[in-house]
Amino acid sequence: MTTDSGMGDVGTCQPDQPAPPQGREAGDEAAKKDKEFEEASAVVTRHVKLLREYNEIKDVGQQLMGLVAENRGATVGSLYETGEFGVGPKD
Repeated sequence: MTTDSGMGDVGTCQPDQPAPPQGREAGDEAAKKDKEFEEASAVVTRHVKLLREYNEIKDVGQQLMGLVAENRGATVGSLYETGEFGVGPKD
């Protein structure tokens, strides 16, 4: 029969885990993580900006395809099927 004190593994040290940094090391570690976070945030911001730009350009292209299709009395789908404009049905 086993009993549970409800305390779990409080206060135990695992030999395969390094001790948490203390003092100046902790500050250096926090500064490093802050810098990594800022760099990651900058990358995400740039990707979002590029995706918005791409989507705007894609929308203009689709509008132009619509105008060409209307001018020709055809459907936009038929223009995609011909591949005449460098895009296909899966694009």
